[in-house]
Amino acid sequence: MLKALELKIPPLIQFLFCTVLIFMTSPHSLNFKGTSLVGCFIAITIGGLGLLIAILGVWFIKKAKTTVDPRFPDRVSTIVSGGIYSYSRNPMYLGMLLGLISFSILGGNYFSFLWCFFFYFYMNQFQIKPEERFLREKFGQEYINYLSHVRRWF
Repeated sequence: MLKALELKIPPLIQFLFCTVLIFMTSPHSLNFKGTSLVGCFIAITIGGLGLLIAILGVWFIKKAKTTVDPRFPDRVSTIVSGGIYSYSRNPMYLGMLLGLISFSILGGNYFSFLWCFFFYFYMNQFQIKPEERFLREKFGQEYINYLSHVRRWF
């Protein structure tokens, strides 16, 4: 059962699913009455940073002319290790997580942060670990060296 979930649900769908759950569990999610001005500023800053990190992740993947679709790791043609990928092996996922954190802050409900943890653990178990196994097999020592120098999230 657990193996069946590996690389099956696109990360963007996982992000949207968690976003919906955050808004459903946050009493003030659409009117922001439960969030202070400082909270809104922090949330917008975190969300903006997340968006920038995700966009840079996509940009460097496209620049390297390899695939951005993580469901098909066999289509990866190169290890992208420059730019944002010299700080995070998964900047697109990091950007999504920061977006979820931003939404949770805006929602004004601490319970909604559980969906951020769910996203984090689901991504690690069913997306990132299978990707890393495949890339280790495909690129060998080159990828192992990359793993030793760059952290998974940040």
